[in-house]
Amino acid sequence: MYRSSPVTSWHNTELFPTVSPSAFIHETAILIGNVIVEDDVIIHPGAIIRADEGSPIIIGSGTNVQDGVIMHCLKNTSIVIGSNCSIAHGAVIHGPCRVGDNCFIGFNAVLLKAELGSGSFVSHCALVTEVNVGENKYIPPSSVIDSPDKTAILDSTNGAHFHFSQEVLNVNEELRRGYKNLEESEQTSGINLLQNSGLLATYGKKISTE
Repeated sequence: MYRSSPVTSWHNTELFPTVSPSAFIHETAILIGNVIVEDDVIIHPGAIIRADEGSPIIIGSGTNVQDGVIMHCLKNTSIVIGSNCSIAHGAVIHGPCRVGDNCFIGFNAVLLKAELGSGSFVSHCALVTEVNVGENKYIPPSSVIDSPDKTAILDSTNGAHFHFSQEVLNVNEELRRGYKNLEESEQTSGINLLQNSGLLATYGKKISTE
């Protein structure tokens, strides 16, 4: 579902999501307001991306946003997700946040007022808040990263993290292509059904004479 943002005392313009034609958005996902979805993104069932306070939420090309993910940013803050990222089931990203390219955000992880460098891997149920995490950093499961001292001792990602992230990206890219093909097939089938029933010709004739 797509919905425009409301007019408020701090933002006097309605803003509607902008979605690339190559992206696939599941019909149960909710996009509100100043959401920008770039090329080849897939957004899965039940995701909520709410940019209704005026500032943008940008989803970079090739990124997958999985089931139940929540993104929201307050007025005068934004969320920017880089290209080729995976935001896994149930993760919460609350702005201001910036996520670099090629990152993995695990199940039920939370990012709040944080920056995550490119190539980083946030494991399941971790909390990252009010810190800047460098590039290619590994954040363990259920850890709380909330100070520069904690970011300073993070390990770097390794080959296993890279291969896992790449596999998730590959699967979701194949799903995106498959769902887009289904969309096109369903649209074609619907047009053919109308043509075969004569409804399309009747409706078209009515339109042309009005």
